[in-house]
Amino acid sequence: MNLLPPSSSKRIFGLDFLRAVAILWVVYDHSTSYINHKYQFWFYLPINFFDGVTVFFVLSGYLIGNIFLTQFYGNDFSFKKIVRFWIRRWLRTLPAFYFVYGVFFLYILISDKALEQFSFKIFFFVQNFLSPPPNWFLEAWSLSVEEWFYVLFPVTIFVVSFIFKRKKNILLMVISIFLLLPLTLRLYYFYTDNFQKFPLIEYRNVVLFRLDSVMFGVLAAAVQKRFYSFLKSRKNILLLIGCIIFVFRFVIVTFAIRMNLYFSVLLFTIEPFAIFLCIPFFADWQIDFRKYFFSKTITIISVVSYSAYLLNKTTIQNVIIIEFLQRTHLDKVSWVYLTIPVYFAYWIIVMILSVSLHLLIEKPVMQWRDRKFI
Repeated sequence: MNLLPPSSSKRIFGLDFLRAVAILWVVYDHSTSYINHKYQFWFYLPINFFDGVTVFFVLSGYLIGNIFLTQFYGNDFSFKKIVRFWIRRWLRTLPAFYFVYGVFFLYILISDKALEQFSFKIFFFVQNFLSPPPNWFLEAWSLSVEEWFYVLFPVTIFVVSFIFKRKKNILLMVISIFLLLPLTLRLYYFYTDNFQKFPLIEYRNVVLFRLDSVMFGVLAAAVQKRFYSFLKSRKNILLLIGCIIFVFRFVIVTFAIRMNLYFSVLLFTIEPFAIFLCIPFFADWQIDFRKYFFSKTITIISVVSYSAYLLNKTTIQNVIIIEFLQRTHLDKVSWVYLTIPVYFAYWIIVMILSVSLHLLIEKPVMQWRDRKFI
């Protein structure tokens, strides 16, 4: 089966590029745990320059927001349209997720691992709604943020539309709610005793604290629909401003004390805003992805990025590689000798299993979805 989409596909190369960079950054971040300090210089990248998951949030909001806003501005917008929107969204994300989730469950049942490691809350995406997620299958926290956003955002739009008739007012009000509420909650937890219950790094992983990141993507879609020519003519300067913000982010996050207002509250507004500024440039970057090896590679990485995200941490790093090292007793060998082969083996396994999951689960389900729910 061919990983590349049909040449007639409406894929935008710039957005594929963003998605590919985001997943490579996430996998690289996780791969650094294999690098012995003796080799760190040769494998160093500025991880703190940006957060790959936040890029996914804004990009998802932009792409899904475009689809939803097209329906919202249509003359036949109804709750039935919202249900159809949910079905298409869930058929895109849930089959691969539940497949990996099911494999974990079987693994725990047949292995000597404690069943307590398994969390049924993850099945319903409630493990981190207003509290830090469990360490098991930790990467599922970001899926919870997105799934809850795509439930709450359309419902809020639908409810508010009963009160206000002008669609511009409705959208502006709902966008404001989703941008301000998470920021307000983060400020509240920072300035109250509740702050003591949340380690700062875990502010990042709570659903109600991060809904604004996805909303910045929806805002980018809404602004582009309204001011397309203006944004197109200024995309380069907006990209420059966004990159400058990322440079300041890198400096502050690298050198600032972690227990401060910026790191735990403002960062989660500033970073998606910087990505929001970059979207017009990347949304307008279009080349024939089949023409060059580079563009083909970027497109393939983008296509399998969701599978790679699901698999790279818990499945491959915490289960496959650790189980292999323990069963072969290689875990007793000095890490100085193992670090390089294990590091590259990790990347190879990520690529192979990501492609396999995409071809076996993601692609067939999406093809069926597109036939049944056009």
